[in-house]
Amino acid sequence: MNESQILDEIATELGADHDVRPGNWFGKRCLKVGGKVFAALQGNELAFKLAGEAHAEALQVEGAHLFDPRGKGQPMKEWIQIPAAQSSTWSHFARLACEYVAGAAQAEKDEIISGLVAARKKILDAASSLSPGAQDEVFLGEWSVKDLLAHMEGWDHTNLKAVQEILAGQKPGFWQHFDRDWKSYNAQLVAEYKRGDLAELVAAVEQSHRQLIDYLQTVPADEYVKRKQIASLLRAETQDEAEHHRQLEEVLSRS
Repeated sequence: MNESQILDEIATELGADHDVRPGNWFGKRCLKVGGKVFAALQGNELAFKLAGEAHAEALQVEGAHLFDPRGKGQPMKEWIQIPAAQSSTWSHFARLACEYVAGAAQAEKDEIISGLVAARKKILDAASSLSPGAQDEVFLGEWSVKDLLAHMEGWDHTNLKAVQEILAGQKPGFWQHFDRDWKSYNAQLVAEYKRGDLAELVAAVEQSHRQLIDYLQTVPADEYVKRKQIASLLRAETQDEAEHHRQLEEVLSRS
């Protein structure tokens, strides 16, 4: 059995537990999990992306060394290349590499979702602590805190639909409304979702955000890696809400 056949055999073995598929990476046959490379053939040797104890263990294999795909003395520090003479170890290190890379995708998903949750909580805590007189105070252009919350509820629904569209291979529909600072679209959202009572607004925003987060939890972790537009969209939302929280804190400091 040659090295390429061994690679196919490992792909079949790991595919029972993970979304593992053969592919090509800079002209080399490789294995991917969730669209990210974790093992690659270099001649008749196989390189693995590893970290921690697994990385140290792989370096102890006879003939193993850091992976230098270009041969220019610039090795990839996370990658260990193991010779064909030690191919009996390949399956073991392939599994460790697969789990490491798959875990990185889950960590990215968790970081994105936890960022959204934390940013929203800060805004709702700040908004709920405003005095009745400050609830209608304009502090952000033409907006009061009620306008801001209506804006956020609208973007929860917008982002939920946008993620679904991206997963379906479509361009998010909200882009058709693009203008400077999304001024027209934001005005449309505020008009649609604004309510007169702050407590009612807070409850509505909590519900819309819960719907968004619940859906994002169902999206496989590898999609956050393969479809970078999802991660970019959600990180932009987190940054936007962090800025709004800062603006609300200024209002609180004046109250």
